[in-house]
Amino acid sequence: MLRNEGPLPGLPLAATIKPIFQTLLQLFIKINKIYKPMNKRLIYQIIFSFLLILLVSCEKEEQATSGDILMPINTGNSWTFRISKYYKVNDVKIDTSKLEIGEKMIINGITCYASVGDNPNNAKFIVGNDEAGNFVSYGGISDVDTIIVPSIQFKKDAVLGEKWNYTYMSMSVVDGSFNQLISPIKCIATDTLITTPKGRFHCKGYEDSRISGDVITKYYIAINIGFVKMEIFEDGDLFIVNELIDYNLKK
Repeated sequence: MLRNEGPLPGLPLAATIKPIFQTLLQLFIKINKIYKPMNKRLIYQIIFSFLLILLVSCEKEEQATSGDILMPINTGNSWTFRISKYYKVNDVKIDTSKLEIGEKMIINGITCYASVGDNPNNAKFIVGNDEAGNFVSYGGISDVDTIIVPSIQFKKDAVLGEKWNYTYMSMSVVDGSFNQLISPIKCIATDTLITTPKGRFHCKGYEDSRISGDVITKYYIAINIGFVKMEIFEDGDLFIVNELIDYNLKK
């Protein structure tokens, strides 16, 4: 199934209406009747896992992004995070996760970089950087469903307090089909110093409120480096912290 919902940012309309595969986690699952028995925290762990595992980046081959970007994408680029999960008082689970950009693919004139993941019906999210260096979600593809809905998730030059709506893809872990949902994004910092195990970074900060506002994620992104830190809050309580411990950029 192919669903094309609009032109791609920075691309001519003709390039956005080609067949499937035409069109930049931390990360997002279809919440419907299948998941009602599941705990919200478990749902969000699955969401975040898919952000890290399924990242795919696409940009038009003849329109390479120039200048600064939020997330540098190229084969072999990788980011490793320490994940701290706060289940209750004095109960913290520590884990690590690696986001890695895989092989380059050329599909209908689009250059794509896909990470390795074992997902139902080869489901993948499609993301990338537009010509302004923004982090853009282009949709999702699988063997059973494809949705092309270009939407800017993180604006590189957003000003403090700026808000916009982001159309994101959630994915069914059962069959790899997609659903599109709306999440409000807000710029909460334009230059904040974030300390991680890897070092200190000057970052832009963004707040993403989804699942009816019950879950809020704060992203801190260093220009030309990528995700540095992510904080996930559930019902106002800090639940998960992801901190950069290493990265390797081939650019």
